[in-house]
Amino acid sequence: MNKAPTATITTITRLLMLPKQSYKERNGFEEALSGASTDEETLLNRHRFAMFILTQRDRPIPSFEDMQAELDQHPSVSASSLKGHIKDLQAQHSSDLQRLYTAHAEEYLDDAREKYLSRDDSQYLVPGENNPSTLASYKKLDRIYTETTKAYIHNERQDDEFTRIRYTHLQNIVPLFQQHQKLTVQEAEDLRRRNAQFPLNVAEFRSKTKDVQLRVARFLTSDTRKQEKMLSEFGWAWRQVQPMKDELKKNQELLAEIQAMCIQADEVRDPRKKPTT
Repeated sequence: MNKAPTATITTITRLLMLPKQSYKERNGFEEALSGASTDEETLLNRHRFAMFILTQRDRPIPSFEDMQAELDQHPSVSASSLKGHIKDLQAQHSSDLQRLYTAHAEEYLDDAREKYLSRDDSQYLVPGENNPSTLASYKKLDRIYTETTKAYIHNERQDDEFTRIRYTHLQNIVPLFQQHQKLTVQEAEDLRRRNAQFPLNVAEFRSKTKDVQLRVARFLTSDTRKQEKMLSEFGWAWRQVQPMKDELKKNQELLAEIQAMCIQADEVRDPRKKPTT
């Protein structure tokens, strides 16, 4: 079994970001290129990546007015606003990766052209040349040219730069996903708690979801025995339901609306019958 040359292993080790052993099976990286370096290849790769960041990942700095408008538009963080922010970061990350792929593709194409043109066509064997040493030299040159131009070379530097960009993106977006999950659960619990409360006025009644409105409407149109049962079932108190009952007595329009809501919900509809236009 062939072993990889030591120089190749050293080069790959120097380029790639190595995972810490303490973070095995977890998300953690050790920066292998930190500190000063005098290696020409390492310095060149760092400069290339720095120039890519400066030219391809530049972000415009917003003005104070734009930042204030953003704060006024989203005074508090919600699951919905956070989801939009996550979506923007994902789109931005996709754009960054596309630019990285394009830059490496262009660099690879330029390199392939240079290798293709590296052959000196002015050097050729004299017709009738039969010197074994000369023939062997030209044959070796042809083999080197063929292997250089056709061999697939894995680009460790592209993998390293992709890893850096991807890792930075995950560092930013993973906490946002965790916060979004917490806010979603919290907002669902807040909504459940609000819906469990009996509305104290018409405005609160209309702000409830359709199923909660129907539940309140059934309560208000039921007899005392049914109301007692619903009070026990949903944890309502008489002092909570009394304001709406009083409102219903003096608001005939609201009474008609609630009665129509109950009738419509109780209708058994035949799915074969479609409303005529």
